Amino acid sequence: MDLELMKIKEYSEDKINKIADKLAKSTSSSSNYFNNRFNYCNKIVRFFPIYKNIPIKYNLRKFIKTLMNTKVVAEWLQLKTNEKKSLKSITWNILEI
Repeated sequence: MDLELMKIKEYSEDKINKIADKLAKSTSSSSNYFNNRFNYCNKIVRFFPIYKNIPIKYNLRKFIKTLMNTKVVAEWLQLKTNEKKSLKSITWNILEI
């Protein structure tokens, strides 16, 4: 099988096509590039996880575990029995050498 590729001359001077080409090239090399492929799916549902309008690009299980651990620590710190142990009451000493 032979494959021959050629540039279509009709679009070579099209301003909108040039803008689209420039955007496509810039996003592939940009650090702000976001891969929006659906990585989370089963046979019935495909979904894209979002938390507070921010897409979750990392391992979903690890993200949820970290979120729940943070919630537990925040709740623990707000208990009345821990008022005396809060970071506000700790005096930090600077070590001198």
